Amino acid sequence: IIYNATARQFDADGRVKSTLRSVEARHFPDDETTHFIKPTLLYQHLTRPNILTSAKSGIATKGAERVDLTGDVNITRDASPKRAAMHAVMDNFTAFPNEEKGETASAVKITVGSSSAHGIGLKIDMVRETYELQSQARALIAPRK
Repeated sequence: IIYNATARQFDADGRVKSTLRSVEARHFPDDETTHFIKPTLLYQHLTRPNILTSAKSGIATKGAERVDLTGDVNITRDASPKRAAMHAVMDNFTAFPNEEKGETASAVKITVGSSSAHGIGLKIDMVRETYELQSQARALIAPRK
């Protein structure tokens, strides 16, 4: 058991690309998974807003190629000069840190400024900065000021 665990992934230039933290981490060598309590996953980039994902629990595969997050999953993208901050809430989310992508099949609520969207399923591409609701999408888009 590791308390207050932190794992970082670096880019080719040695800069921190993502940071996975948790209150508690337990590694299971039989299947090479690591189980987390209250994990947070922060993606950092020089030219894009930071994205922070948090949940009640999570399980990472060997090398954290896949991180399954469950329970009150919150994803927050910082504001940028061109866009308001984004906040998404769902029951579960699967992150692929090496690809900077993620997805869920659960119900999702997204809020950006005073606009909001709801749907079932979400795919995120952090490199392209796209957020795609998969079905039953409905949105309320606030007028620009």
